[in-house]
Amino acid sequence: MVYLLLAPGFGEGELPEWGGEHFGLLTRPQLALLSHGSVSSYDVGATWHSIDTHLGIRHSQLDINALSRTDLRRYNVLVLPTSYGSLSKAVQSTLQEWVKNGGTLIAHAQSSQALASKEGIAKVKTIENSFDKALDYDIALMREYMAVNEDVARQAAMSHTLDADFSFPWDSFPKALSEEELKRRDKWLSIFMPSGAIVAGRTDQKHWLTAGTPDVLPLLYSSQPLLMSGDESEAVVRAGVYVDSGSKKEGDDKKGASRWFTLPEDKALNVRMSGLLWPEAQQRVANTAYLTRERHGKGQIILFSGQPNFRGAAKGTNRLLLNAIVYGPGLGTRANINL
Repeated sequence: MVYLLLAPGFGEGELPEWGGEHFGLLTRPQLALLSHGSVSSYDVGATWHSIDTHLGIRHSQLDINALSRTDLRRYNVLVLPTSYGSLSKAVQSTLQEWVKNGGTLIAHAQSSQALASKEGIAKVKTIENSFDKALDYDIALMREYMAVNEDVARQAAMSHTLDADFSFPWDSFPKALSEEELKRRDKWLSIFMPSGAIVAGRTDQKHWLTAGTPDVLPLLYSSQPLLMSGDESEAVVRAGVYVDSGSKKEGDDKKGASRWFTLPEDKALNVRMSGLLWPEAQQRVANTAYLTRERHGKGQIILFSGQPNFRGAAKGTNRLLLNAIVYGPGLGTRANINL
């Protein structure tokens, strides 16, 4: 037996204190993979291999066709690999109730699409179901950028005089297109989606899901759902990396061709990292979310736009999947019962 003597429990200088609320407590994952039915056996196998190889923790496989008759109370993490069919209302209702009671649901690709559809249980929506709130998503994107932008107007912040020239970020936005025109453009751009290309992804380095990952991650994109994250969810990884573009030229249109997002002043967006990615596909993929996290009751839903461990070769995004499995039960939920 080893005894640890601390005198005192206060951290030195700016260090956190023992016993304070500085450290998140982890909960042991009680994990199950959903399989059979229309769930991709390839993605199940790749996920199974990743858990066995990198984590080595015990886990079960559950038949998705019998989900409504399965006791899910023994699990606090469910992974739903990509599915080639729609998720029935009974399956989604079962998953929703389980999540609200403190579960962590992780979904991939087409399974994420089903959860993020118009009838899905997720607050995140696919791009084709989001154009009625295009301005809201654009403002949420601008807030994300401003939150990490270190260029603060210190003189204005410390001024005692009301700024008569104050303006909102969206005041300079070009005139928004109609919902019908956004859908028409998206339908055209979707024709050019890649069969497999690497996109540069910018990560939220302060989020627990990105622990151990670099600022920029290579993301494998193909004909997969594109996720839209707003105020009710967190976009942990987005497609595209901001770079300086130099001074703005007169008449420049800072809107993307898809017309739902606005680029910050003097910024450009690097999207393609490698592979064949048509300009139309870049316009559609840019600034959409690859990884999202949202709270539901006492639980959470974590959605991947693609397969994070495609054939066991996507090492960077696989780390995101493992973080979701290991950290999710402790850092993102408040379970009712510890079994």
